[in-house]
Amino acid sequence: MRWLTHDDPVKRVAIIGGTHGNEVTGLWVSRYVKRWLEECGRDWGFAVEVGEGNPKAVEGNVRYTEEDLNRQFELTKLEDGGLGSYEACRARELNSHYGPKESTEPAFDFIMDLHNTTAATGPSLMMHPKDGFSHEIGCYLTTIDSAVKVVNWPDRDPRVLPSVARSGFTLEVGPVSWGVVDMALFETTKILVLKTLEYLTRHNEHCGKPTGEKVPRSLTVYAADPDAFPPRRFPRSPEGALIGAPHPSLKDFTPLTPTTPVMQLFDGTTYTWDRTDDGLHALFVNEAAYYKEDIAFTVVKKTTRQVMCLH
Repeated sequence: MRWLTHDDPVKRVAIIGGTHGNEVTGLWVSRYVKRWLEECGRDWGFAVEVGEGNPKAVEGNVRYTEEDLNRQFELTKLEDGGLGSYEACRARELNSHYGPKESTEPAFDFIMDLHNTTAATGPSLMMHPKDGFSHEIGCYLTTIDSAVKVVNWPDRDPRVLPSVARSGFTLEVGPVSWGVVDMALFETTKILVLKTLEYLTRHNEHCGKPTGEKVPRSLTVYAADPDAFPPRRFPRSPEGALIGAPHPSLKDFTPLTPTTPVMQLFDGTTYTWDRTDDGLHALFVNEAAYYKEDIAFTVVKKTTRQVMCLH
C-alpha cells in the first residue's frame, strides 16, 4: 500500500507554494515558513523542504504560463516523454524530485500544497479518499480550527501535485483575489501548516506502538464524484453567450435541495437545484479560474467516516 499508515515513520515532508502562480497567500506562507524553519532550527524528527511549484507563473503573477500545472500529475501524463508545455515539463521535474508517483517508495512521504481561491471555501483540505493518514491529520486540524473542511478528490488517479508523494493534501483557503495576500487567511494557512508539522512529529513518536494514544473520531467529509454528480455549467444563450451566474445566496458548502436557488439570470430569473439526491453540497462557487472551464460550481456529497486520531 502506497499511503502512509500508523506504522510508517515520516522521513521527508514538502511544503509547496506557487503551484498556481497568482495564488500568493499560499506562496508567501511557504516563503515565510521556509525562513522560519531555517531560523528556529527545530528538529522535527524528519526533513522538511519548502519549494515553489511553478516559478515562471509566480514571476508573471499568473495562474500558469501555458496550461494548468495542477492538472499534469496523472500517471499517463507524467510518463509521456514528449516535450509538451512548460507546465508538463515542470510536472515531470517535480515528480522526479518528490516522487516518482509510480513508485511505492517515493522520495517524499508527505506533501502540503498551499493554494488560495476566489471562492468562499474557508480552509479546506483536499485529499484522496483512500489516503487514511491524510484524513487522520485533517481530523486533527478540525480540532484546531472548527472552520476546516475535509474534501475528497475523485476516487481515481489524481492529477494534482500532492499525489506524487505517499500521502498529502492540497490546502485551499478563500475567498481571496488573485495576486493578493489576505492576512487573515495567511494566518490560518500558517497555523494549519505548523500544526501539521507538529502532528507528524507526534506520529513519529508513536509510530509502531500500540494505537492506544489514538482515539476514534467521526469526520465529516465532502466527496467529489464528477461522474455521479457533475459540476454545474453556467447558463448560456443558444449562441453560447453567458446569460447568468450563481445565485447570490449560493455559498460554498450550501446544501443542494430542490428549493435551493443555484442560478440567477441577468433578467432576474432564478433557477433552483434540479436533483433530489441526499447530501449534495456546492463547492468552488463562482471560482474565477473555472470560468474558462465553464464551471459555475462543483458538487460534493457530504459523508462521514471514522478516523483514529492522536488527541
